[in-house]
Amino acid sequence: MMAFTARDPFHLLREIESRARQYAAGLPKADEGPEVWPGVGFAMGGAHFVTEVGNVTEMITVPRLTRIPGVPAWVRGIANIRGTLVPILDAYGCLAAAETKVSRLSRVLVVRESDTSTGILVDEVSGLKHFPVTERSRDTDGFPEFARSIVDGSFQADGFRWGILDVRSLVKRSEFFQLGL
Repeated sequence: MMAFTARDPFHLLREIESRARQYAAGLPKADEGPEVWPGVGFAMGGAHFVTEVGNVTEMITVPRLTRIPGVPAWVRGIANIRGTLVPILDAYGCLAAAETKVSRLSRVLVVRESDTSTGILVDEVSGLKHFPVTERSRDTDGFPEFARSIVDGSFQADGFRWGILDVRSLVKRSEFFQLGL
């Protein structure tokens, strides 16, 4: 049995710490695994796309829209999103000259570029996707004609080819700026 002697508490704590460090097991090394590319998956015009998570500030159900007279049909209107007026654009309608049909699965991806927010209407959102960086392909063949000008590579996963789309670049396109919104 260990005999207790009177010591000052500071020395006693240092001795306990010393013994704890001596017998402590080290933490296991973290398995880093392959580097992944995180994105938000969505469908538009029958094709599947993914954009970097940082490009989308929020995903919302299609809000009540106020139509704007004298603008192309692909400008679906303006919505009040948390006190901010946000133009809602049908990118598929602009690029393919065909209107996106709004359904219960339809969503709006809100993109913030500089001081401006823009909503992009999509057919549905598939949620977060994580692709191994090594599986990124430069190949854009097989995407519909409207998508070829906006896709910068692709990933193959979940039985689909996911076109990589930079939505910030999309909202900066000249077609969107000619509106004077």
